[in-house]
Amino acid sequence: MKNPPKIRCAIYTRKSTEEGLDQEFNSLDAQRVSGEAYIQSQIHEGWEIISTRYDDGGFSGGTLVRPALQALLEDIKQGKIDTIVVYKVDRLSRSLSDFAKLVDLFEQHKVSFVSVTQAFNTTNSMGRLTLNILLSFAQFEREVTGERIRDKFSASKKKGMWMGGILPLGYDLKERKLLVNEEEANQVQYIYQKYLELKSFHSLQQHLTEHGYRTKCWITEAGRRRGGHNYCKGGIKTILSNPVYLGKTRHKDNLYEGEHEAIVDQETWDKVQERIKINSVKRTAHKNKSQDVLFRGRLFDASGNRFTTTYSLRRNKRHHYYVNKAGKTRISVPEFNAIITNALTSMDIEKIALENSNICRAEMVSRYAGALDDICNDAIERVIMDKEQITVIINKVSLTVNLEKAEKNSTPPSLERVDHVEIIDKQQTIEIILRVAFRKCAGRKIGYSAKGKAISIKKNSYDHSLIQAITRAYKWNTMLDSGQAKSIHHIAEIEKLERTYIGDVLRLKYLAPEITTMILNGTQPRTLNVSTLIRSPIPLDWTQQKTILNIA
Repeated sequence: MKNPPKIRCAIYTRKSTEEGLDQEFNSLDAQRVSGEAYIQSQIHEGWEIISTRYDDGGFSGGTLVRPALQALLEDIKQGKIDTIVVYKVDRLSRSLSDFAKLVDLFEQHKVSFVSVTQAFNTTNSMGRLTLNILLSFAQFEREVTGERIRDKFSASKKKGMWMGGILPLGYDLKERKLLVNEEEANQVQYIYQKYLELKSFHSLQQHLTEHGYRTKCWITEAGRRRGGHNYCKGGIKTILSNPVYLGKTRHKDNLYEGEHEAIVDQETWDKVQERIKINSVKRTAHKNKSQDVLFRGRLFDASGNRFTTTYSLRRNKRHHYYVNKAGKTRISVPEFNAIITNALTSMDIEKIALENSNICRAEMVSRYAGALDDICNDAIERVIMDKEQITVIINKVSLTVNLEKAEKNSTPPSLERVDHVEIIDKQQTIEIILRVAFRKCAGRKIGYSAKGKAISIKKNSYDHSLIQAITRAYKWNTMLDSGQAKSIHHIAEIEKLERTYIGDVLRLKYLAPEITTMILNGTQPRTLNVSTLIRSPIPLDWTQQKTILNIA
């Protein structure tokens, strides 16, 4: 008689809390014994236990982020397991959606699933129905338990009880109650008063560091020392915003009278919160001033997918971008805004005016001057960006209203004509077609016209790396001429830079004065950067230099 094929069985155990796990025979051991007994009863079918243990002690069933479970799933993917055995279904998961994901994974790798106390087979529809019903009850039990805990927590907070967390500076904990620590309380009061005097988190942080103030120090239950560090701005803000010091407890957005004694009086608290609010408004206005997201919610790709906005932080400065995840496109907000607004102010104005408007181009320019791009921006319904063009759709009615409301300005702007703009006048809208394609240049995307020319964005673009390279070239040449440095190698030792870099930069002294002036004034071509400059040949003939560097 032919022996049945071997079925490799893995036993998974879980317990939500760590209570009792230090016992010689705990809940995880009991679950494993039941699983082993069940597998032994199926030994005639070829079932055998694998030696690896998958035990999660102290992990909730509401998440899949559990060490032993992740190890189990990894072994399933590697084909090491044929059957999973658990004591009850909820040991594997208490979430219906999570369990559905697990079942899909099991089916992909042809792994069966068995519950010792709830016998069913997941290979047929009835077994899966039974499984879903059982799991629904497990999830219901978990949600009800969570609601009970949240209700108890909320009721305790409303009574002003301390419900745990990091112990705030100024208090000690005794029998689950906050008691004032006089020495630390004096430090808290000092921080509040000093903030009202200095009016800045940064200044207060420097002051506290210079005068030796440190954060609260305590010993954990495991005997580890925590705290006792210099203050950071985030820690200072937490202290200045914590209603605990006012004798209150916070639950969500509500404040309740606490059982503990206040350290800060109401008047001081109100003054501090007002100052924080004023500083917050100033910082927000400053951050957003230079990078207004003009086309938020109005920018789409050719397929109708909307662009969202995001930003990155570099050198404590926010750089905003329009992002289209469908097309995997990311464009700098200032770059895109400038291309659109510059095109609006440089096109034929008489074609923008409505048919019933008698305002000629010259009068339009003199009346609205530099505000014309703002007038058009407010009337823009939609901006569509395709691979080789941008279409701006302007509502005629909104445009007329904006023109009528606009303030007159007697100083006409200097308009720069561009060759990549086309205007289509329709019945209710005006469509402005910009023949623009974005190409990568020096690590960022730059708009190019149909003729392959980088589009000017009408503002000085100071490249500090370029300016620094020019300055270094003249400085190092002076060091060689005056005898302050004997060679390029000597300069490299003094400046602590690579010798090859020194040699490349020294050649920049021989740039044409016109090119040097452009760099210092920030009017150089947008495609010119340090990398292309120091790697390009620099002949002594100034005309050849302009040709090589693509400078008109």
